[in-house]
Amino acid sequence: MDERAFGAALAGERRFLINFARKKFGMAPNDAEDFAQETMLKAWAARERYTEQENFRAWLLTILSNAVFSQKRKGGRRGQVIFTDDETIIANAGSVSGGQFESVYLGQISEAMGNIPPDQLEALLLIALGHEYEEVAKITSVMCGTAKSRIGRGRQALRRILGEEPSRRQILVAAE
Repeated sequence: MDERAFGAALAGERRFLINFARKKFGMAPNDAEDFAQETMLKAWAARERYTEQENFRAWLLTILSNAVFSQKRKGGRRGQVIFTDDETIIANAGSVSGGQFESVYLGQISEAMGNIPPDQLEALLLIALGHEYEEVAKITSVMCGTAKSRIGRGRQALRRILGEEPSRRQILVAAE
């Protein structure tokens, strides 16, 4: 894709990136715009690595998500994301009711999300957005079975990292 077409495509996704950041990461409008701008700048800097076989929107979502998680790891005060089985619960650390336990849990979930493979994280984010399995497969340019597998493995990984699901090793040790 030439620079002009890339720039036009990037500009066309600006509103989507802002809305995604606001709705799925629970950001204030200004923070969402900042992350969208950061995403667009990073995408422009990496435009030579983008191939037209990739889904452009999914590529941008990966950049945006990585920016959010990177900011969180650095100790920023932006929103945190936690996954349940079929939906995303968005919360800011300051607005969590109940106090310290929830804040610690949110931090663990945010850290866990940084430890799952990017393809699984992308699939989880897309399913959390309300996309059907077929849509996730199309957006990520994989077969539907592959998308379902990534979603399932991503959910398992989050549960295992958070200690909510025993690992295969724990199951084998318990069976002995």
